[in-house]
This record gives sequence, C-alpha cells and structure tokens, in this order.
Amino acid sequence: MNILIICVSKEHGNTQKIAESMTKALDATMLKPDEVDPSSLEQYDLIGYGSGIRWAKHYRELLEFITKMPHLEGRRAFVFSTSGFGIKWPQHNALRKGLKDKGLSVIGEYCCK
Repeated sequence: MNILIICVSKEHGNTQKIAESMTKALDATMLKPDEVDPSSLEQYDLIGYGSGIRWAKHYRELLEFITKMPHLEGRRAFVFSTSGFGIKWPQHNALRKGLKDKGLSVIGEYCCK
C-alpha cells in the first residue's frame, strides 16, 4: 500500500511528532503541502492530512492545498490534528468537507492535545 502523510506543524512541533510516528508505523512518506505536486496524489492508496489547529481550523496551508488537488474519487484519507483543546469537533469540519468534496472517503480521524 502506498501511503502519504501531508503535515503542517508549527508552534511546538507536536503535530510533526504525531506525523512522524504515523509515518514510521505505516511505512509512509511524509511531506509538507508545498512539497507535494497535487497531480501526484493519484499514486497513493491512503493519504493522511494533518496540522495544528488555529482559530478552530487546520492551518491555512493545508486547507489551501486541498483546493489545488484533483478530484480523487475512490481514494481513502484520514485526518489528524493537535490543539490546546484536544477535541476534533468542530475543528476537523472544514478539512473533512474539503476532502469529501474532492471525492475522498475519510476513514478515520485523530486529535490530541
């Protein structure tokens, strides 16, 4: 299975640590949004999208990347985040909606402090 994790980590680097653990456990590739060619996403079976939460949403860089992606009907995705609150609702709403609008099936979510 070909897996990509797209991660934006700022502030304390907590999201980066979570993404690195996932990358190792899944034998995945981890990149920042500006390192990914959106047209290359079709080669991945599963894509993780994550960042810290700012103003109740994932970081702008990640949300803007989603708008540049092609339609990926039938591909699977998961969403993750870190925040001071450690809860995913409603923080994942904008990202989840963007992914579903691009045809991805969001199969899981994770959030922690």
